[in-house]
Amino acid sequence: MIAVEDIAYVRVEVSDLDAQEQFLTDFGMKSVLRQDDALYMRGYGTQPVIHITHLRREGLSSGLGLIAASREDLETASHDLGLPIVGNDEPGGGEVIRAIDPAGYRVDVLYRPPVEPLAVRSIVPANAGADRSAYRRRNQKVRLKAGPSHVLRLGHVVLKTPECDATFGWYARHFNLRISDSVHVPGDPARNMMVFANCGLGDRFRDHHTIAFLGVPMRGIDHSAYEVVDWDDVMFGNAHLSAGGHEHSLGVGRHVGGSMVFDYWRDAGGNKIEHWSDGDSVNDDYEASHVPMGSEPLAVWGPEVTPAFFV
Repeated sequence: MIAVEDIAYVRVEVSDLDAQEQFLTDFGMKSVLRQDDALYMRGYGTQPVIHITHLRREGLSSGLGLIAASREDLETASHDLGLPIVGNDEPGGGEVIRAIDPAGYRVDVLYRPPVEPLAVRSIVPANAGADRSAYRRRNQKVRLKAGPSHVLRLGHVVLKTPECDATFGWYARHFNLRISDSVHVPGDPARNMMVFANCGLGDRFRDHHTIAFLGVPMRGIDHSAYEVVDWDDVMFGNAHLSAGGHEHSLGVGRHVGGSMVFDYWRDAGGNKIEHWSDGDSVNDDYEASHVPMGSEPLAVWGPEVTPAFFV
């Protein structure tokens, strides 16, 4: 078993690649390669590709890519999964193992070289609280340029699966994913309805969740979530996407699970996609919660959640 470093990309399907490229550009990504039947996008960070869109057709499988820390880890994963290592023929190169998880998602485990990050503005220092000696912005004005968010990286995906525990168990066995927090069936603590899972990297800090598993009858990627520079970047993205006539889903708010400030949209195929900033960072010392479904809200603050959000 290996512990994966992070998530690399998500793989989704749409019927209109032109509309999808425009949406993802307005969302804050950069085009890497456009083919007749596929679109590859990157962010401002070091991952060569963070989002893959396929033109919808029969037999395609949505999924995700996971990052192996080394070639040795990729070999270990190959032996563990009983699958070969092959050359990655998609943008980013390197080598890959292509697997299918118990819920039917395509899971690529990659070892590939990073790319040079793209330049972004600095994070605005915060002045907050009664203690003015702790203020970080002194003799400086906040003057930022409006436009799209700056998507740094893919932070997590949420997978819908009829068997929440079984699907999470597969990722835990093969990739050392660990539970950060979980939500169980009311009256039945042994049955999870949602699991927030992080990369099990020991003392090293990482995102509160890299993959979350949502136990529902249907299968599909509930959403993919992308870190941007800061709160201002979330709000700039909200204004830019609104001006572009794109479909808003929910936000802006502050999540309970993971604590990030969020803003959800729908891409050209109706896939839910999230901007976020200021999420929790955890290691193996984090104390996991285990609560019944309905006992905690989706957000600490934010707009009312409607049934359409969960479709």
